[in-house]
Amino acid sequence: MFSDLFQIQSHSQEGESHRWEVGLNPESGIFKVHFPGNPILPGACQLEMFRQLAGEALGKDVDIASVNNIKYLALIDPREIQRFAVTGTFAVTEDATKCTVVVSSDEKTYTKASLTLK
Repeated sequence: MFSDLFQIQSHSQEGESHRWEVGLNPESGIFKVHFPGNPILPGACQLEMFRQLAGEALGKDVDIASVNNIKYLALIDPREIQRFAVTGTFAVTEDATKCTVVVSSDEKTYTKASLTLK
C-alpha cells in the first residue's frame, strides 16, 4: 500500500539539511480506508515516509529507533494537498542519527518531528 502513496518530485541538499518536494497520490489505497469519504494522510504513513526519505539521504536502510517528539499541526487532505515539502536535518554520531523533520506547503506547517534513527 505504501508503494503508491507518494512520489519524490525533487530533492536538494545543503550541508546536513535535505529538502524533498513530495507528490501525494490521492488515489492511493490508504485513503480508501483512512477515512472513506473524508481522507487524511495517517501519521503512521508520514513516519514511514520520513523513514524512507532518511534512508535515501543517508544512503542506507534505516529504522526509526524512537520518536522523541511529534506534532501533527494540521490535517493533510489528499483532495486538497497533492504536493508538499519535507525538510530533514540529520546529525550523525557513532551511536545513532538524530533527525528533525518538517512537513509544509507554502506557508503552512503540517507536521514537525524529532526522531532517532538506527
